[in-house]
Amino acid sequence: MRSCLEVLQTVSDLKSLSILNSIARRTEAGTGELISGTKVSRKECYSRISRFVKAGMLRRSQGRYLLTPFGKIIYEILLTLVEEINLKSESIQPTLATTPELSLILES
Repeated sequence: MRSCLEVLQTVSDLKSLSILNSIARRTEAGTGELISGTKVSRKECYSRISRFVKAGMLRRSQGRYLLTPFGKIIYEILLTLVEEINLKSESIQPTLATTPELSLILES
């Protein structure tokens, strides 16, 4: 059973968001693609993927990682959250706009 806290902790840093975004934009991704595409170390990548799998947001199929239906919902919520923050808060907008991972989420 996943808790709300577990899900929030899983997506709470930019490297995790970068991995999640990379998988969502490609529909699926192998570990090598994630490491090279996100500039996350191998250990960090496996650690974060493990947390996503444990939280029920990713699953592995034939050596590639895919968003689960729950992972798709969380990703869509993150998209909406970032869009709302950008629309409602002028003081936060420059910070989000200069953060590549969050900018990528908005572009998808």
